[in-house]
Amino acid sequence: MYRRPGRQRLRRAGGQPGPRHRRRCGQGPRLLRALPPSFKVKKYPNSLNLTSPDSDLRIQLQTDPRYQEFINRAMKKDVLGYRLPVARIQDVLQGKIWAAEDETRRPSKRQKDLSDILRLLEVRKSLSSMLPLSLRKKLDYRA
Repeated sequence: MYRRPGRQRLRRAGGQPGPRHRRRCGQGPRLLRALPPSFKVKKYPNSLNLTSPDSDLRIQLQTDPRYQEFINRAMKKDVLGYRLPVARIQDVLQGKIWAAEDETRRPSKRQKDLSDILRLLEVRKSLSSMLPLSLRKKLDYRA
């Protein structure tokens, strides 16, 4: 894994580097109070991003309550040597649909979400039934 010179990685128990984390929105305020002062917090409409100058660890807290059920349906998988909860492809697609339909987001972000939706549908055509008519038309998608 690439590491910039002079930067240390935060380590979890056992001395292993910590992975990127997603946490439930209800834990956000308590976590923010417990952060060391060196952590930087960037607030976005539906998330908080936490970084430390001393680490490559990136933490994203989803604050939109619609995403919280995804956590309950996630399956544990091995990812880069860690056993992590991974969202079901249906949930990833649903999140991308919400993001693409969110007119408050930057057009470039929404365009990326549309590309991600097409890639998900290429991998799993059966998911096309989840696609709203408005996005079908925008994507010129025919299952």
